[in-house]
This record gives sequence, structure tokens and C-alpha cells, in this order.
Amino acid sequence: MADPVTIMMGIAIAGAAASAVGSIKAGNEQAAVDKYNAGMQQQQANESLAAGNTQAAIGQQQTTEKMGQAAAAYGAAGVDMSGSPLEVMSSLAAKGELNRRLTLYQGQTGAAKATNQAGLDLASGGMAQQAGVMQAGTTLLTAAGKIGTMASGLSAGSSPYTSGASNVAANGLHVGGT
Repeated sequence: MADPVTIMMGIAIAGAAASAVGSIKAGNEQAAVDKYNAGMQQQQANESLAAGNTQAAIGQQQTTEKMGQAAAAYGAAGVDMSGSPLEVMSSLAAKGELNRRLTLYQGQTGAAKATNQAGLDLASGGMAQQAGVMQAGTTLLTAAGKIGTMASGLSAGSSPYTSGASNVAANGLHVGGT
């Protein structure tokens, strides 16, 4: 049968190893979640750009149609395209271009926000992995210290079961009663 101290040290080592593996695994799992989230944010960025470009194109087409309708109405009424009608057409074109640029800007802003979040998610994942490894190292070092203390507390021929009684006798303490 194995020595009880050796068994306790083996259990302590196994527990520390299991805890260290768990810390590393937790860090890796968090990193995987953050990497997935980063991918989703990047997809959102691409969708924001595409939506902004599509809306801008639709707006530009609508402006072109309004300008065409106005020109046709002026032409049908026999109005000369100089003066006020020209100013109206110019105003329609300017408003259309402003709307187009604003729509593009909104799409780009949404994409930038999502891209920035993706970068933060990736950084968070890297930090989670690093924290898992550091926690594992701390667990192993703490266990090694405890095992070393346990081993050094036992001198040759002593038993962990008698050291308490020896301390009581050495300090003049009485056990049980007065």
C-alpha cells in the first residue's frame, strides 16, 4: 500500500493539473466565441456598406426620375428651361446628391462601427486565451508550493498524523479537560 503522504501529493498534483487544463480550455472557448462574434460583426459591416450603396443608388435613380418628370412638365407647358425652372432642376439635383452622399456616409459609418467591434472581439478573445494560460500557470505554481510545503514539513521518520500531538505536547497544551 502506498504511503498516505504520497497519495495526498498525487491527488494534489492531479487536481492542479485538471484545474490548469480547465483554465486553458475556458480561455480557448471564450476566444472561439469572440472570434465567431468578430466574424458576425464583419458580416454586419459588409451588409451596412452594401445597404448604403443600394439605398444611395435607389435615391439617385429617384432624383433622376424627378428631374425628368419636372423637365417633361415644363416642356409640356411650353416653359423655357432658363430662370426659375433651371433653378428648380438644379435644386432637385443638389438635394438628390446630398441625400446620396448622406446615405453612403451612414452605410460607411455602420460598417466602421461593426469593423471596430470585430477588432475588439478578436482582441478580447486573445486576452481570454492569455488569461486562461496564466490562470493555469498560477494553479500549477500554487499547487507546487503547497506540495513542497507538505513535503518539507515531513522530516525523515515523522508522520503527518503525529506532528499535531507533538506540537501540543511541546507547547504544554493539555488535550481534553482542564
